[in-house]
Amino acid sequence: MKFTIEVEDFWIEDGTIKDALVSHIKHEVVTQIMNQIREDVKTKITSAVSQEITNHTDFFIKQKISEVAASSKLTINGKEIAIEEHLKNVFLGSNQWNSPMEYLKKTAESCAKEIRSRYDLAFASQIVLKMNENGLLKDDAAKLLLK
Repeated sequence: MKFTIEVEDFWIEDGTIKDALVSHIKHEVVTQIMNQIREDVKTKITSAVSQEITNHTDFFIKQKISEVAASSKLTINGKEIAIEEHLKNVFLGSNQWNSPMEYLKKTAESCAKEIRSRYDLAFASQIVLKMNENGLLKDDAAKLLLK
């Protein structure tokens, strides 16, 4: 390897330029190696911890599911309730599950109403713009109507 170095105003208090360059190169190489090792260790530790957490959570979830399946009871808000009872409450309670058709109708009606109002606003804006382009409105009237 051959290095060409141009040095201007280089001042070394102790030693020679060769010693200073060798020291600097060693420092840079060691720093880069340390950074690479740090990144590798960080990646490996993160991977190991992530895998361990996944294993523990999988075990915990499987354990809870098997407990619920064995007892046929859920704990909701600190109360134990049978799964069948909970499902009855969900499907017969006052929510969208007890009458999905009514919920869908309400949702469709509100969407249609919103779309109609947006269409009406767009249509009115187009009328005002066309009237303004054709000179049927005064300049300030078009701005007031569009607001």
